Amino acid sequence: MASRLIPASIFNEVIGPVMRGCSSSHVAAALRIGLLARDFLNGQPERAIVRFDKSEALSLSYDGQGSAMGFVGGLLGDSPDSELLPFAKKRAVELGIHVEFKVEDVSTSHPNTYLLELYEEGSDQQYQTMEAVSLGGGAIEIRTINGASVSLFGDTYTTIFTSAKSDLVLFEADSLPSNILQVIPTETATHRIYVVTSVSPLTAETITQLSTAFETITIQKMSPVMPVLAFDSPVPFRTAKEMLSSTSDPHITLSDLACDYEAARSWKSRSELSSLMTELAQTMRQSIEIGRKGTTYSDRILTAQSPLLLQAGSSPLLGSCLHNVTTNVTAIMDCKSAMEVIVAAPTAGACGVLGGTVWAVAEEFEKNEQEVAEALLAAGIVGVFIAETATFAGEEGGCQVECGSASAMTAAAIVNLLGGSAQQAVDAASMALQNMLGIVCDTICDRVEVPCLGRNILGAVNAVSCAAIIQAGFTNSIPLDETIEALQQISQQMPLELRCTGLGGLAQSPTAQNLLQTYGSNSGKNS
Repeated sequence: MASRLIPASIFNEVIGPVMRGCSSSHVAAALRIGLLARDFLNGQPERAIVRFDKSEALSLSYDGQGSAMGFVGGLLGDSPDSELLPFAKKRAVELGIHVEFKVEDVSTSHPNTYLLELYEEGSDQQYQTMEAVSLGGGAIEIRTINGASVSLFGDTYTTIFTSAKSDLVLFEADSLPSNILQVIPTETATHRIYVVTSVSPLTAETITQLSTAFETITIQKMSPVMPVLAFDSPVPFRTAKEMLSSTSDPHITLSDLACDYEAARSWKSRSELSSLMTELAQTMRQSIEIGRKGTTYSDRILTAQSPLLLQAGSSPLLGSCLHNVTTNVTAIMDCKSAMEVIVAAPTAGACGVLGGTVWAVAEEFEKNEQEVAEALLAAGIVGVFIAETATFAGEEGGCQVECGSASAMTAAAIVNLLGGSAQQAVDAASMALQNMLGIVCDTICDRVEVPCLGRNILGAVNAVSCAAIIQAGFTNSIPLDETIEALQQISQQMPLELRCTGLGGLAQSPTAQNLLQTYGSNSGKNS
């Protein structure tokens, strides 16, 4: 994740978005970038050019994993779960909006960088530029606007004033309205601009006041695209060690501590947090139900797999609980591959692990919806610790940061669901993540199906096992924070070929290459 002053949110960076598509770092993130670009131009552009660095993973996967579809959908104003999203590129053509994607030798600081040229209606030569990054799991950052350095995460109202003044305008903090977070001056090649972030839209009076002070030439606005707004307030902890040290209660649950964190981060009450997470839990359950009934989609490698498990019945090798775990995980993955609605947790590529497992365990032990929501909050705070130190982007760290992170989150959720302590939940998460370190991302034919389904099941079963042995008294030798640091170190050491590029691992096996000849790129999801 990018370094930022305001810490990660459970609902922004970890559990969510609710979306369609095979990849949150491609589809949902690209869509959010498109929405901000649309806002920046005060409406959809007539033409857009998107450039990708030819030496990075996104240049190889942007079409197959849905970046093109997502970005165009954002330009059209779609939401991540819109039924219209699969047809975004076709709709843009019908509306006369030309979007071109180019792979070039350009220098970028992140493997998931979008370099944008945005042309307003009737403007063939003049354009606005934006550099945006997909950080993993649907999180984004806007890093430059018209060449000026900015750092915007889509979690504030943003008003950009282009100034005619050559000298810097400064304000005393107490002279600004209370809803303004920051006024940041920066410069383009020709002008000074002021980026004003706020927790609500600026009033007309405030805009007039600032416009006069800046001798404004133009004003551009962007609304937030994330579910939780940024607030400049301290959180009680930012690591697992700090969290566990913050309480003397050995029986406190991880979900209680997660609520403490997210309430400080989002300024939402516990009841509001519970309501938000309950909605996500319900969406996960709906995905399971849809997947279990069987899904169809013209452009995928695997047919619906979850009905096969249901027909086969519980295996003596698994028992009823693990049978339901594997069936649920598969059902959600089937949903994803059929462009149905899923919850990315922490990514779409790993979406089956958390929801599928927690609902199966809840059914086995007769836990209610509220208890499931609490378990998901516990999972969320583990994800926050990962987001703060490492990444969820397979293009940066392989499948270990997707299914591995999901497995760690799920182990913590299970412990919480079954009444374990925060310490036990954190230990289970650490052990689960340790078992998944080093797993590569080598998707077949650009589709997030093979070996992704198997790795989601692996992450789920691993989580159940780790939760069980920790609650039985097993010792976890490596603390969660240190395990997360190892995850990040391995990510930095992992070669490009094993980070969601299709250039190594199973993707280069003879059978995978034969499948590539049959299926080609994943264009059906981007039509």
